Amino acid sequence: MAYNWIFEIIKWLIVLLYVSFLGYPVCFHFLRFLPSRGFSFSLPVGFIITGYLFWILSSLGLIVNNSGGIITALVFVTCFSAYYWKKDLQEIRSWNRLNWRFSLGNGSLFLIFFALIVLFRLADPNISGTEKPMEMTFINGILRSESFPPHDSWLSGYGISYYYFGYILTALLIKLSGVAAESGFNLMLATVYATAAIGAFCVVNDLLEFRHSGIIEK
Repeated sequence: MAYNWIFEIIKWLIVLLYVSFLGYPVCFHFLRFLPSRGFSFSLPVGFIITGYLFWILSSLGLIVNNSGGIITALVFVTCFSAYYWKKDLQEIRSWNRLNWRFSLGNGSLFLIFFALIVLFRLADPNISGTEKPMEMTFINGILRSESFPPHDSWLSGYGISYYYFGYILTALLIKLSGVAAESGFNLMLATVYATAAIGAFCVVNDLLEFRHSGIIEK
């Protein structure tokens, strides 16, 4: 059982790394006014772009909610990301050479907070209490739907009459990584927590850099 968890965590982190790779040049280009160039927001930006495109195309009936549809969305986002990788490659290389300690610290911080919640959920991985059963129901409904809006598990023949984009993102990661739905639920909790942690770190770092440079007065 422990080995299964480790294997699922590794697969999940590999997918997160690829999504961050997609979002990084976009953040670097459009958040160039920030000292950190938006490095810490690479994961959520890449994730939201991919998820939104997948949701729009599925809702319009242009793709199906399956592996083929996900790959189609990823191809478009990869091409979009590749354009900015090529456009700013030299500048990205220069910035990374000067700020590798920041990048390393950012990644380490993410893994620390991610591991913290994973360990917490391993102590009690049951999806029970508060809204967790409802959320798991939405995720399973999305995983089993061919198109959007996804099937409503409580009202057969109808779509979910609730905001569900966050659950689509969770289902998207579950399909990409190939982990069990219940494992993906817990790993998504750790991902959101770690992403919020490095986002806060990035904001504080940029504010301190602005203050040090005199842009923000003491």
